Amino acid sequence: MRFLVVGAGVIGSLYAGRLALAGHEVELAARGRRLAELREGGVRLFDEVRGRAEAAPVRVVEEGDPEAPYDAVFAALRRDQLEAALPALARLRAAKAFVTMTNGADIAKAAGGALGEDRLLLGFPGAGGARRGDGSIAYRVVPGFVQLTTVGEASGGVSPRARAIVAALRGAGFPSAASADMTSWQRSHLALVCPMANAVYLKAGRDAGAEAAAGGRAALSALAADRRALETMVDAIREGFALVRASGGRVEPAKLALAFSLPRGLLARVFGAAMKGEWGETVVARHALSARGEMRMLNGELLALADGAGQAMPNFRELAAYA
Repeated sequence: MRFLVVGAGVIGSLYAGRLALAGHEVELAARGRRLAELREGGVRLFDEVRGRAEAAPVRVVEEGDPEAPYDAVFAALRRDQLEAALPALARLRAAKAFVTMTNGADIAKAAGGALGEDRLLLGFPGAGGARRGDGSIAYRVVPGFVQLTTVGEASGGVSPRARAIVAALRGAGFPSAASADMTSWQRSHLALVCPMANAVYLKAGRDAGAEAAAGGRAALSALAADRRALETMVDAIREGFALVRASGGRVEPAKLALAFSLPRGLLARVFGAAMKGEWGETVVARHALSARGEMRMLNGELLALADGAGQAMPNFRELAAYA
């Protein structure tokens, strides 16, 4: 398949690199200092789990070709970058599909008008990492039982093209799945990750910059030891799931709803243990501490949805103040 990845940060570089290594024709659009860096050194990945470095055969470009019939254009951008990128994405008139690799309460509404809902798929990555000093990307793919790379049609349902994209992602080493209701999936994910990030902000305090450089380990350790903060976080997540249902959706994947039916104290202990490990740093802290503006925007989107649905969400609002 032929792919264009727009956005050469951690996620964009990682997905472009792995797809290229799997044999697909991949272009990665970058700009500024990152463009110069990639043209000089190429796309280089370092698998933190296996301790393996790889150079990926990705073609680095300043922008995509408007006449190229890309099978899919992956917009690997943060939520707070998406609107600004829509005019450039819309110029890719021959692209067969767009996949937004970010979260939001209603990405279909935000991007469908510019890109065309008939070409729009919503996605979310199941990996995390950080850019190293030499420009390479150190990464970890999240185990599938924790979080799959997930893709689905903005209009709902599972289409042949969604299945083809999922198959390509699986072949590139990303545990992946197609969702028939990505809006519910993304709102459920927001309900989960916003309280976790906000709890990290609570413990990072004014030293968030230093915490980000250190991977958030001190904040995660402090959070793991704070039973009240963990229980507030669990309650906030449950409030978010109730909002998903009140907005006419369902909690996706269904295992999330099942997991959060467990006692609050037990969930707090499980999260406390997880926050101290590699999962807490890779999946929660790294992104939260490097993208606080995005998380503030995502909190705001979910709270606006709550206001419209008449949901009080006191625990969620308490933690959201720290974003």
